[in-house]
Amino acid sequence: MQWYWIVIISVLGLWVVYSFVTSITMFHYSTRPKKFTDEECIKREKELIKYDSTNYDNFPREPFELDSDNAKIKGYIIHNERKTDKVAIIVHGFTASVISCAKYGEIFYDLGYNVVTFDQRYFGQSTGECCTMGYSESKDLLKVIDFVKTKFTEPKIVLHGESMGAATVLLTLPKTDDSILYAVADCSFSRCVKLYRYLTKKSTLFLSSFPITDLACLWNRLRYGFWSQKVNPIEAVQNTNKPILFIHGKADDFIPCYMSEQMYEKALSSISQLYLAPDAKHAMSFTADQIKYKELIKNFDKKINTNGGTL
Repeated sequence: MQWYWIVIISVLGLWVVYSFVTSITMFHYSTRPKKFTDEECIKREKELIKYDSTNYDNFPREPFELDSDNAKIKGYIIHNERKTDKVAIIVHGFTASVISCAKYGEIFYDLGYNVVTFDQRYFGQSTGECCTMGYSESKDLLKVIDFVKTKFTEPKIVLHGESMGAATVLLTLPKTDDSILYAVADCSFSRCVKLYRYLTKKSTLFLSSFPITDLACLWNRLRYGFWSQKVNPIEAVQNTNKPILFIHGKADDFIPCYMSEQMYEKALSSISQLYLAPDAKHAMSFTADQIKYKELIKNFDKKINTNGGTL
């Protein structure tokens, strides 16, 4: 055998092995990532996010636990002292927990909403074999919404999600009824596989994401029974008339902001809005300018309630 054939076969063999090992790594990271303790989450919120939850933590809360698709979803209801029927459901992101919901919960509490927060499946105090990037999580959120309807008479509900939590919110919207006023989607991805391909090219030696991303999606299907190709918030956006406030950091290098821009362009409600936070990295729009972030939600909330949710 000629030497160059030996080189070609060796290179191809290394490429196959590297692709296989990397796809397994991506598969494990996306479905069973490291789970942070409450102490680690609290430290992150104080030091990185620059949010002091002391005031929010003093609000009395009612714990709840729901069964959903082989998982137990655990969370809290904070009843607003104003005795209102408005409810904000806050959904945290990838590797986070209910602790990261506090900063957003306080915004809505100040606007007169009761606040519902919960640990997404696999994370925090909830159970579940794995994370599915919004596929099963959207079903869990529907269970939480149904639960809210048993606790409040004809509630007016707002959904807020961050990162994967935002994807969960968007995926859920087409399946909701008129009880949902609007949603806030902070740094959501548009398509799960598109995000995987972006991250693969960004973190590996190859210009192409094939076959690493494709193998990782196959492992998801074989091991946990879901296709990442079906996790597409942008398609959900095109199938709901609910107003959506899209927020995304311009400096986000984990989920690029063009994904929110694309979804905003597809939004059906004329009230929907897009805000790109200057210099903000992933899930850091709140930290970049807390006053601006609160004003965005306050003004959007006022617009929806003034128009009665008119599209």
